[in-house]
Amino acid sequence: MNADIMTLIYMKEKDMPNGGIEQIEVKRKVFAERRSVGMREKYKAAVAGLEPELSFRLADYLDYQGEEYAEYQGRRYRIFRTYNPPDTTYLELVLVREVNKRT
Repeated sequence: MNADIMTLIYMKEKDMPNGGIEQIEVKRKVFAERRSVGMREKYKAAVAGLEPELSFRLADYLDYQGEEYAEYQGRRYRIFRTYNPPDTTYLELVLVREVNKRT
């Protein structure tokens, strides 16, 4: 496995002293192998108004804990899809950037 390092990110609620709740980012680094995005993934994402940018394979599916975002080489992405083929320990992640973002 040719390993890169990527950061997985999820949002966590933190109770504030004044009784409010604050959203904070929790980040952790994992090893991953960068892979190419297939045409099927590109089509599925385009239908949803998204542009698949990157695909990664984590050696162990347990390295992924339901994170919604990832950072790689200073850019932030949304995790569009995960896939763990039967009888394997690895997990594939497809990362996208939103292209038709509504305000």
